[in-house]
Amino acid sequence: QPGVDPEVAADGERLGRAIQEAVLNCDTESQDVFRERLLRVVALLSLEEANVRAAQPHFSAEAMKSFLESLVRNRLKAWPAAYAASANVGIELLARLQGEASPPIVGDRPL
Repeated sequence: QPGVDPEVAADGERLGRAIQEAVLNCDTESQDVFRERLLRVVALLSLEEANVRAAQPHFSAEAMKSFLESLVRNRLKAWPAAYAASANVGIELLARLQGEASPPIVGDRPL
C-alpha cells in the first residue's frame, strides 16, 4: 500500500499503534491537514485483512470509531459534506473490524 512502511504493515503491534496514532491525529482545525491524515487512516485500514487483524489487539477499533464519529458530529459541521462522507469510510472500516454494520453519519445524524 503506498505510503505505508512495509515493516509497519507486517508487524501487528506497530500497525496497531500507527492506526491509533493516525486516527487521533485527525483531530485538527485544518481541512487540508484533516484530509491528508484521513487518507493515512484509510490507507492503514485498507491493508491486507490479515495484517489489520494482527494489529487489532493493539488498538481499540471501537474507541477509534467513536473518536472519528465525534469529529464528524462536532468539528466537521462547518466543513464541506464531502469531508464527513470521507470520514465515514474510516468509520465503516473500523466498524467492520468490530463485526458490525455502521450507518454512515453526515453532520449529526445517520443517513
